[in-house]
Amino acid sequence: MNRTTPTISITRHLTGRITALTLIAAVGVLGIITLAVWVLLQQVQNRMNEVYIDAAHSFALFISDAQESLLAHGNSLDVDSMTEADLLVILPYNMAVLDLYVVDLNREIFMQQSTVGRPELESFAYTEWMSLPLEFRQVVMGPVTFEDDRPVIDMGVRINDRVGRTTGMLVARFDLTDLWSKTLEINVGEMGYAYIVDDRGQLIAFRDRGLVGRQLADLIGREPEMIGQSQLDYYRNANGVWVLASARPIEGVPWFVIVEQPIREALRPIYLPVTILLFFLLVVVSLLVNTIRFTRHRILHPLEQLSGAVAALSQGRFRNDIVIQHEDELGLLGNAFNSMGAQIQELLSTLEARVMSRTRDLELSAQVARQVATELDINRLLPQLVEQARDTFDLAYVSVFLYDSASDHLQLAAGRSRTTDHGATEQIEIPLNASTNLIAKVGRDKQHIVIEDTSEWDVSSLPHRLSNTESEILLPMLVGDRLVGVLEMQSEESGRFTAEYVEVFTTLAEQIAIAVNNAQLYARQRQFADELQEADKIKNQFLANMSHELRTPLNGIMNFTEMVSSGMMGAITEQQKELLDLSLDSSKHLLSLINDILDIAKIQAGELKLFIEDVDLYTELSVALSVVKPMIQNGRVELIEEVDEGLPLIRGDRRRIRQILLNLASNAAKFTEEGSITVGAKIDQDHILFSVTDTGIGIPEEMHQIIFSPFIQTVDGVKLVNGTGLGLPITKTLVERHGGKIWVESVLGEGTTFFVMLPM
Repeated sequence: MNRTTPTISITRHLTGRITALTLIAAVGVLGIITLAVWVLLQQVQNRMNEVYIDAAHSFALFISDAQESLLAHGNSLDVDSMTEADLLVILPYNMAVLDLYVVDLNREIFMQQSTVGRPELESFAYTEWMSLPLEFRQVVMGPVTFEDDRPVIDMGVRINDRVGRTTGMLVARFDLTDLWSKTLEINVGEMGYAYIVDDRGQLIAFRDRGLVGRQLADLIGREPEMIGQSQLDYYRNANGVWVLASARPIEGVPWFVIVEQPIREALRPIYLPVTILLFFLLVVVSLLVNTIRFTRHRILHPLEQLSGAVAALSQGRFRNDIVIQHEDELGLLGNAFNSMGAQIQELLSTLEARVMSRTRDLELSAQVARQVATELDINRLLPQLVEQARDTFDLAYVSVFLYDSASDHLQLAAGRSRTTDHGATEQIEIPLNASTNLIAKVGRDKQHIVIEDTSEWDVSSLPHRLSNTESEILLPMLVGDRLVGVLEMQSEESGRFTAEYVEVFTTLAEQIAIAVNNAQLYARQRQFADELQEADKIKNQFLANMSHELRTPLNGIMNFTEMVSSGMMGAITEQQKELLDLSLDSSKHLLSLINDILDIAKIQAGELKLFIEDVDLYTELSVALSVVKPMIQNGRVELIEEVDEGLPLIRGDRRRIRQILLNLASNAAKFTEEGSITVGAKIDQDHILFSVTDTGIGIPEEMHQIIFSPFIQTVDGVKLVNGTGLGLPITKTLVERHGGKIWVESVLGEGTTFFVMLPM
């Protein structure tokens, strides 16, 4: 083994070195080829630049000579005194001139001469550039046209008289055949050439006369400006040959010189070096492929078998016979994998039974957990739990003893054997201090006891052992440190309750303890809730009776006091009247408190009834405002009405709607010392929206919901006014009984707005 291990390392090292060298060679070859191509393209571009410079200089010189000649003669003519002989004098100066025209200020031909015997023209309106202003101080050029396959161009210059006034234009038609000839003489390499394109993309000088006048875009799919965007471009030319090209503008003329050379010719110098380099690279790659093929046959293929075996092992397929024909370390590793797979398969066959058993335990735990969450009746819960435990674990007997702290006894609550139910009729109680009883001992010590063979124990300590019981386990049922009861399990097999089962049954005992505790708490809670409900009913009845009994004598006191105060019972002094009025106000306040208490008692007792009728909102708002006005007579609070016109009659209890408005408006008056109180009403779709806004002390945000509870006021409100705190809860109930809603918006220290939304 030790002798063959270096072989793998050497093979891997050699393969890595060959691969690295091959990559280096490939990168080097490609780099050299790229550099060679770049250098060659730079040379091609330099040659094209030289050709362009020569051609552009020659073309520019040709056009410049024509323009200078035209400018010189135009400044020496006088339209008023010139003759045709003057034009004949000009023609020999430039052999490229075909025709001369003198155009007057009306753009009519005044005089003309031709070297080719052309008939006279009546007008010169066919040249578009004649529409340019005559004051233009340079030579203007028309577009290139073709006459008998000969390119010609019109150039014009103004004619000035002796005082500098423009009297007409001198127009010359030049033959560009010489320019064409110059273009045909330009060569780039053996097959390259140059040609000229005007600003409209039209070929005006080209080797192939049949293409002269055609559009460059139609021939190569590109405009000359597009070719000039990069220093060197490539495309398929008019003859279908791929070429390298460069386009440059000619100075002083809106034309382009385009220089082309076939790519095959341009790259010819590097064909042989590139071929040699690529052959070298092919040799290196072939060497690498053969090396890798050898490595794969002797090393990688066996490793692939081992990798597949590992993947199959991870997916649970443990029987994978690996066949490696070589007697090396890989063959030994394959045999080891085969042996390991067989051992794992054998181990799994024993684990499946344990997994099934554990799954069964977890299913029971899940069932117990569901019952704990859904069943709160202890008389139904315990029989179900012990029966499930007995059937799930195939036990002879399962029972539950509950601990009663009052009597300090453990009492049988439920028991299930295969043939008999216990707990429903039997009354078995075990004192917790019974020294010989194992159930009591488990309850006292709060520790489980496992009996592997019951025949070795005293029968008196196992009073509930069945005749066929061979093993038993007793577990305390605890909630925290508090004893709830004892769980007892018996089996017909000796040694049944192993350490693994002890863990499962301990969890089961804890769950049953929680279930019993929850059921006991629920029972006590229900009893307490029933007692509270009965007390609340008595309280509501008492409040209703007392409120009714108190209102009768109070109304009599108020009537008698009002009679005495008004003088019906005889004359009284001013001081007596003042005291009687104070007494009457206090009585009214007391009556208001009693009415609130009576209303809240009716609400809580569910006896509040509404008397539905048509309600005039203007009337109810007027009553509410009339009550509020005397409460703000201090002069520091302004009462504002914002009530829309056209409010409809709505269906509701008139007295209760008035009570809603009065409660909100009077509350605003109580808590506003200065500023304003605004009462508003408007239509909001199919509802009426009431609002009462004050500039009082405001309500903290955390109190916005609490204030609608009975007997609640804000802390600042308690300091300012007296009251029961029932106004807003009563108002909220009345609004909701009408199918509406009420809410508050407030900023502490700035004011409060109560909103009420009632359906029409």
